[in-house]
This record gives sequence, C-alpha cells and structure tokens, in this order.
Amino acid sequence: MIGHALFRGNCVYPEPRCAECMFWLAAALGRITTTQGVIESARRAPVIAELLTRAIALRPTHRDGPDDTTLGNLYHFSAAFYRLVPEWVWLSWVLGVRGDKQRSVDFSRRAIAISPQRLDYQVELGAGLLCLGTDRGRGDLVQEGVAVLRHSQTLAPFVEARLDMTYAQALLEQPERACTYARDGWIEIDEGDVTAGAR
Repeated sequence: MIGHALFRGNCVYPEPRCAECMFWLAAALGRITTTQGVIESARRAPVIAELLTRAIALRPTHRDGPDDTTLGNLYHFSAAFYRLVPEWVWLSWVLGVRGDKQRSVDFSRRAIAISPQRLDYQVELGAGLLCLGTDRGRGDLVQEGVAVLRHSQTLAPFVEARLDMTYAQALLEQPERACTYARDGWIEIDEGDVTAGAR
C-alpha cells in the first residue's frame, strides 16, 4: 500500500487510504522528534499533525487483537503529540500547528473508550490530566490523573508493561513533570534551550 506515495518537502506521504501507513510514518517522525529535541525538529510537527488528522478521518477498523486497534493507537499517539508540542502561539503562526493539552486529554479518553484495558493508554491519560491540571491550576484534574495512574498499575500487561508501570510510578512521584513525559525520557521544553533525553 505504501507503493503510491505523495512527496511533500522532505517527507513521503503514504497511500491516501492507508491509515496504518500514516500512523507508522507519524510514529517514526515522532520518535525522531523526541530524540532530537522538540524545537530542532519542529518542522516535522505540521507533517505529523496532518498524518494523524487524515488517518483518524479514515476511521480505520483494522484490529490486531482485542486491545490493539489502529484507531485506538491513532488517538493514543495524537494525545501524546498534542501534550508534548508546546502551546506557544507563535508556533501556530510559524508552523500552523501547536500543542493543545485539552485536546490531548480528549484523544486519550477516545483511545480508552476503544481499549480500556490498555496500560499505555491509561498512562498517557494520567500524564495528560496531570499536565493539563498543573498548567491550568485545576486540582481536580491532577487528582483524576493520579487516580488514573494508580488504576493503570492494576492492569494486565500489554506491551512493554514493565516500562509503562515504571513511567506511571515516575509520574506519580513527579506530577509536575507530566507535560514533558515521553517514552524516550523527559523532554525539556524551554523556548531558550530545548533538549531531549532521560533525566
């Protein structure tokens, strides 16, 4: 299905009806972005956002297992994307896309509605709630985020369960860092000095 590709800039867009192809391309670009630094890789943000939007609009029905669906994974990835990309207004002027913490939480809730037993989905929702609650001064959202993370530790493993449980515990211990949590480590997001890596 990737055979029919649309070239835009330095990115190859996959076949326009293949949501799975768009997901994997967005995931690859996202992984590069979190390891190279958010600002240095900012030019990829509009491409990732477009891939996710187009793939979700296709409403894919592919399912690899009871808790592994393309649509759920797209919502989950979108949640992490909109939580990690800074909400700075100038980003939308320059790139046409910026972060949105509320949208991140909404995407997580959609992912969990599809697969409520996914540990990684629960950890992302917890991170999103802590991030949004801390940013907006909303103690109720922080409390909900803590409850979600505690609940996540009771779930059966899906993939990389030990890592997800470690991340959940780290977020419970350092809720103020939830906006910079990524599976690659803590991503420091500062307009003057942006780096990525586990700290």
